[in-house]
Amino acid sequence: SARVASDLRRWARLWPDPLGRSTQSTSAGPFRRLGVGGAWHHGSMKTNTSSTSSLGAVIREFLAPLAEVVGELEPLHVPLPHAVDVLDAFVELRRLGEAGVVLMSARAVESGEWQRAGRPNPADWLAARQGTSPGRARAELETSQRLSALPDTTDEVRCGELSAEQAGAVADGATANPSAEPDLLDTARRDSL
Repeated sequence: SARVASDLRRWARLWPDPLGRSTQSTSAGPFRRLGVGGAWHHGSMKTNTSSTSSLGAVIREFLAPLAEVVGELEPLHVPLPHAVDVLDAFVELRRLGEAGVVLMSARAVESGEWQRAGRPNPADWLAARQGTSPGRARAELETSQRLSALPDTTDEVRCGELSAEQAGAVADGATANPSAEPDLLDTARRDSL
């Protein structure tokens, strides 16, 4: 996950700013211009689903080679001594993808796009976008909404250390008892659900 973050930072320095501003890092870091961490949203972060953001474009740049790898993956051609390593790489990738979904769900719902799309509620809209059940989308949305009050859990999610389900379990418990957050995180790192 550290390598992916490093690659994202490298891409952020190289990606042109859609408003023509300097692409040099600011004191807030290279992602400030990409809409991360309270960054600017002027023009590039529209709520219309037909628009794309600089950050979305950077993420999509990583998807193309991954799609190619998965498209050409022949599990029977992966030597058995490497099968677990390849599986672990995909698990790490899934956790990072889930982290992005959990981190962005509440913000995406705030855009009001679910109403413009004519969906009856935010969870139904998220479920349709993700190809998942409304129950799972609702759980991820609730986790996303709770993370703003749980900085340690948020950090673990950002690092890909917690799955969406683990983050939800920690957020549920830590919301009820904030002082339990460190113990809940420790348990989540050690044990499966």
